[in-house]
Amino acid sequence: MKKTLSVLLVMILLVSAIPFSGLAMENPFGEAWVKTANGKTVNARRTPTTNADNIIYELPYGFKVMIIGYEKNAQWALCDIGNGVNAYIMTRYLSRTNPGKKPTPTVTPQPTAKPETIDYSSFRYVTPYTAYVRPSSPTGFVNLRWAPSKSVQVIAIYYQGSPLTVIAQGHNWCQVRDEVNGFTGFMMSSFLTR
Repeated sequence: MKKTLSVLLVMILLVSAIPFSGLAMENPFGEAWVKTANGKTVNARRTPTTNADNIIYELPYGFKVMIIGYEKNAQWALCDIGNGVNAYIMTRYLSRTNPGKKPTPTVTPQPTAKPETIDYSSFRYVTPYTAYVRPSSPTGFVNLRWAPSKSVQVIAIYYQGSPLTVIAQGHNWCQVRDEVNGFTGFMMSSFLTR
């Protein structure tokens, strides 16, 4: 009896010495704000996927939401966006602190070097298919350009999982169309996956 009581007392002391991680952790639910690097809107979706037919709202920079759950390894947050509407938002576009004023976009000057001749001879039209953007890092982005060259102007940027329709293929580039925003341009094939 004495030995059992001693073991029990030691176990209680050990358990009380370990901090309770649930209280030490920041609450993963609650208030959050839409925050993008470029100050643009973020899509609120019916389900945690980037399908174009899945968008229910475009939320402006600084819009306040309540996180009520997570999906797909916390890549998506289920949010109460007001008026009893719940929607999914990619967690990389949410901040736990109010981001304040929208950032002022900076204009990147285009190079004034001698224009290069762009070779389209390797391109062949294909039966259109959907490909998904795959940056070199999951939090990175890929440039959509107006021609198949790294030295030409960027039309738009795309993040992990963004769907694009491939309409032509060359050696290292694909001609793609963004069905949601209406852009058509060129993206390196190595950053696209089926």
